[in-house]
Amino acid sequence: MKPIKSRGIILALILFIQLTFLWGIVSGQVCSNPESIIYGLNTDGLIQPITVSNASKGTAITSSTPSGTRDSPNGLGYNSQNGKFYFFWNNPSGGSTIFVSYDPTTGAYANLATSGGPNVAIRTGSVTNDGKYYCTDINGKLYAYNISANTWKLITDTLVDQDGNNVSVIIQEFNTGDIAFDGLGNLWFVTSGNGKIGLYKINATIPTNTISSLSITRILGTSTNTPDGNEAYGIAFSGDGKIYISTSNNLYLFNPSTLSFTLKGKLSNILDLTSCNFPMTVMPVRWIGLQVKANNKNQVFVNWQVSDEINNKGYHVEMSYDGQSWMDIGYVPSKAMNSNETAYDLTFMKKMTGLTYFRIKQLDIDGKFSYSWVKKLDMAAQEEPFIWPNPVSNAFNLMAKDSNVKIQIVNLGGKVAMTVPLKTGVNRVDVSDLAKGIYTVRYTMENGEIKMLRMIKQ
Repeated sequence: MKPIKSRGIILALILFIQLTFLWGIVSGQVCSNPESIIYGLNTDGLIQPITVSNASKGTAITSSTPSGTRDSPNGLGYNSQNGKFYFFWNNPSGGSTIFVSYDPTTGAYANLATSGGPNVAIRTGSVTNDGKYYCTDINGKLYAYNISANTWKLITDTLVDQDGNNVSVIIQEFNTGDIAFDGLGNLWFVTSGNGKIGLYKINATIPTNTISSLSITRILGTSTNTPDGNEAYGIAFSGDGKIYISTSNNLYLFNPSTLSFTLKGKLSNILDLTSCNFPMTVMPVRWIGLQVKANNKNQVFVNWQVSDEINNKGYHVEMSYDGQSWMDIGYVPSKAMNSNETAYDLTFMKKMTGLTYFRIKQLDIDGKFSYSWVKKLDMAAQEEPFIWPNPVSNAFNLMAKDSNVKIQIVNLGGKVAMTVPLKTGVNRVDVSDLAKGIYTVRYTMENGEIKMLRMIKQ
């Protein structure tokens, strides 16, 4: 029997070498073409390569399936630090949650911790370029999974956009979406439902500990129609910073400069997207804030804030009466070529009635351009004071209609942290010395009436 045992060992060794060789080929193929290939998670929980030029799907890179019942797999992300994929094999909405990693080199799955993570259905997932997994649930809560420690933490249950809108509430009204990180650590966020799509961005660095709220920048408002009328499912980057967004039926190239979609091909049975790419450049500038106010003297004030101004020539302010046809109303040259936050403004004279739309067209030195999000000016709502931007980093703006007014900034404990007199017109209030948190701004008008405004210091 000895020769038989020896032959068995030799055969087993040959089989092991063959399997190792085959998996080496698979491993070498995964993420080897980041300019042309992204990855999708299908309804069976299998990971498939997708060619971005025509949306064709290749053979699944997964050779088997994890243990446990599959239910609505979602939240696919790729960790460039260890070469593994991470996703929910059994979504938290489907009984016992199963969160796994998949190693394409060995073909092995590992069941990971779920305690402290989401306990209702998730729709998004992604991994940072330095190896941290994040996901959001259907209530708009943001969670982080520590890969090295195998632990979960709730980051926040409130996402607030540049106008103070609660985006977590918006997410609750939608059904689908996805997230993706770029190389700078910015988190790009797609939410979709009823044939509409919204695109947001959370600027780096994303917290790893629990906070009360987190600022998120709206790039594409959720009143925007998806290009084919179907819900958007996934978002992923190519290596050169191109953004690909999938719906339930198609794959599109999204241009963040012109806010337009280009069809790449039919794509069905893919619930989520990810890529091996963490591009360092996605948009020509980083849009931070846009505010528009008007007063009864027919003056209109347009203010905006940007950063990462590389090769930037200047800005055209555009206005529209229907949100479709735009006119150029002024140009402001770039102040600097750097990565710091820079504020711009334009004041012009025009009698405003009803609803008007504004946007900023950013122009590069080489002729390339990008648009800010669209801001509405409703003259019927101009009587109420408000602050912008909100949440606030260092300073906020507030327009005073009266000549003898002041504000008090009060913390949650009821203590007055600041008292600031205001002049007629736009006032810039420096709050850089305030601690992070939620404050009430008491606006005392000339007639003694008090208005209460909510302000988030981040």
